[in-house]
Amino acid sequence: MKNSQWHAWLIPALLFLLPLPGRTQAPAHPASAPENELLLLSLEQLLDIMVVSSSKRFQKMSEAPATMTVWTDREMNELGYYTLYDLADITPGFSSYYIYGERVLETRGRKAGSFENNKHLILIDGIPVNHARAMKGPIEEDLPLLFAERVEFLTGPASALYGVSAYYGAIEIASREPQDRKSDSRARFSFATPDFHRSVMGSTVYFTDRGTFKMALSYYEKDASKQQLGISDPTYGYTFTPGNKNVLWDDKTALFVYGSYRLDNSFLKGLEVGSINLLRTTGMGEHWMWGQYSPEANELQWGTFIPYVRYRRNLSKTVALNTWLLYNRSHEKSFWAVLNRDLEENFDGTNQTAPYSIYNVPVNNIQGQAEIHWMDNRIMDLIVGLNVDYKHQAGRGMGNYSYSIMTVGPEPIVDTTVQTTDQFFTISPYLQVQKDLPVLKGLGVTIGLRNDNGIAGDNTYSAFSPRVGLVQKFTDWLNLKLLYGAAIRAPGIKEVGLNLETMRNEEGLSLKDIEPEKIHTWEAGLVFPTRLVLSTATYFHNYTTNELNSISTTAPSGNTVNVFQNGSERSHSDGFELSVAGRFDFGLNPFINLSYAKTRLAVPDQDYMEQFADVPSTKLNVGVNYRSPIDLYATVAGKWIKDFRTNRIYDANGGPAGWQPRPDGFFVLDALVGYDVTENLGLQFQIRNLLDSSGNYPKGGRLMASSAEDNRGLQDVPIPPRTFFGTLTLSL
Repeated sequence: MKNSQWHAWLIPALLFLLPLPGRTQAPAHPASAPENELLLLSLEQLLDIMVVSSSKRFQKMSEAPATMTVWTDREMNELGYYTLYDLADITPGFSSYYIYGERVLETRGRKAGSFENNKHLILIDGIPVNHARAMKGPIEEDLPLLFAERVEFLTGPASALYGVSAYYGAIEIASREPQDRKSDSRARFSFATPDFHRSVMGSTVYFTDRGTFKMALSYYEKDASKQQLGISDPTYGYTFTPGNKNVLWDDKTALFVYGSYRLDNSFLKGLEVGSINLLRTTGMGEHWMWGQYSPEANELQWGTFIPYVRYRRNLSKTVALNTWLLYNRSHEKSFWAVLNRDLEENFDGTNQTAPYSIYNVPVNNIQGQAEIHWMDNRIMDLIVGLNVDYKHQAGRGMGNYSYSIMTVGPEPIVDTTVQTTDQFFTISPYLQVQKDLPVLKGLGVTIGLRNDNGIAGDNTYSAFSPRVGLVQKFTDWLNLKLLYGAAIRAPGIKEVGLNLETMRNEEGLSLKDIEPEKIHTWEAGLVFPTRLVLSTATYFHNYTTNELNSISTTAPSGNTVNVFQNGSERSHSDGFELSVAGRFDFGLNPFINLSYAKTRLAVPDQDYMEQFADVPSTKLNVGVNYRSPIDLYATVAGKWIKDFRTNRIYDANGGPAGWQPRPDGFFVLDALVGYDVTENLGLQFQIRNLLDSSGNYPKGGRLMASSAEDNRGLQDVPIPPRTFFGTLTLSL
């Protein structure tokens, strides 16, 4: 995969996208204004951009019953950020971190277990695109955002709307629609050093007398940075030495292909067919074996292919139908070496056993949804829907294989293919009622409820996810939001399957059935829009039960194994988010946001709360954009994270005795300068980590800090160094 030349056709294909001309009128997209008008909107009007993810219906953002942040295509261009993790890093309440070659989202002091980014739902125009096996949300270069008109970050549980995966939040990507009766084609070509990043992205929106065609193609590749892993700290008996091989293998290739065609003017008006294809191959970063070493040979691939059909149409002035059916074929594929540093350095290929593993696990997912919207401003807005979701892991003969390869021994190749196919089925009816009441300037009331009834392997579950939202408009410059929501995350194929596999391989090991985890969140927020400045303030409190995470346990054989289990403790998180943004007539647009979260774990039979040790508590983002009258623009964006954890202190009896601060925060400053040479040609130069700041993400989601880690020191993952990007943009 790393040496494949399948991408050679991509640049000509992207160039082919550019010259497509517009022909006839297409229906205007109700969710936004044309781009040339968008540039002229005041901040109050930008606040009121129509969003859809908060209620599955178009609403002004100021009136949406949710805590939301929206990034437009213009803002993404001027920031130079075209991945969800880049945007998350400057979004209030969100951030991302690096683990085993993967980017994972953190939200309000909480994160996914292990390296699966499986607690956020990602949607493209309402179609879910999470990986079917692990429910991993794609937030990296395999889902580039050049085709997007806007990206909506919904902070907080959204199961009442979206089901078992919208646990900490949901992210809706709205693709561009034809504006002003014109087609839209764009391309970006970027190169960067060090690590030799190279990417090409292209997208087009093209319409005819009958319908609208959309297409997006992207290819991205970077070499491994080979940054030194760990912190040179003699306190822990570890210093860097010449030839040390503890380096970061963060090489990556990514491909994205998206296409759709919608009928706009026929008896089948509203019918759309499309497909979404994501493919990403990476090194395994710092890896996890013994916490010491990541061999260069390690490779992990995620693939997701989603063909779908959708039908959306107004059946009358008050009734609309929205229904879709998709097939999601996902695979997780890997080759990795079960080696630590000493084993590889001393291995001569003749008298030792060096195990390798190779596997491919495909999963098939069929999901369908039907909704009826009844909209009557005099009475209420009602959504009634049903979602059916079926998954199963493909078995032998259907692409599923797993082998252990030994260099010596009686069985050099051991077949460890999982023989059974786990089946998962969920049926979920849901409804939502919205009503505007004549209280003061207006009171918006939202009530929703979803019931997920599922089968996860041999287990069954049934859970309700309610939501309540009150949006009180006091004046033209003050809105109050009071929100409550709950969400569940059901055990998936990967979690149940790995537990079954572990029990088969470890005789005598018995694991409890895993159950859905649940989160409850209360929020109160104020929105202050004025002509020049928009300010928001949000307080939140949430707690979880049955938290489902990867843990290590000792099998009867004495082997240490990783399994998934529900925690018995209840965890709590409290915090706030403050955001201020300005938009001034002379082209200066600053922003600043501050997020704080304190997440604690209630310890059974104890009267204290244990603070989470591997998530940031305080995040500050600050930036400014300036666009001059001569088509020159510049953006500076800074991201500061206070720290990721503190280290535990234990007393003489081994009990907890407090926390010892260990600063592992960092500040990263990015700068971009762009110039529109012509109406169709632009140039950009960007420096990421302008100050070449140093800092570390937790290794494996945790910071290692004791001689118990084989006296190898603090195996933390360094943040990327100063990187220079050059970009050419084309548009027609």
